Amino acid sequence: MTTPKGLNTRGENVLVPRLTNPDDIAVARDIIDWKFWAANGFTCAIVAVKGGIDDWAAYISGNHDLPEHDTVMFAARYGGKLSRDQATAFFPRMATTFNWRE
Repeated sequence: MTTPKGLNTRGENVLVPRLTNPDDIAVARDIIDWKFWAANGFTCAIVAVKGGIDDWAAYISGNHDLPEHDTVMFAARYGGKLSRDQATAFFPRMATTFNWRE
């Protein structure tokens, strides 16, 4: 089984050490995994986010030519919520680990 992108092999969040803004740190701590694409000057991220009661949801957002880290953070903070079926297609392991956030 592979480790989600948001965590290192010790289960520590990989985004948090890069951040200095407390609001960004709070958002990044809840990011479990993500998918990222970049093409023709545009970026897109789908982000799996853990809630406070062992639940999860996934959000999608696109931007104009932002680095991966910034696109992921933007999707987690402002992205549109995917349906449970859409989110599970991108992050099947989350569906067996956490409850879906309605």
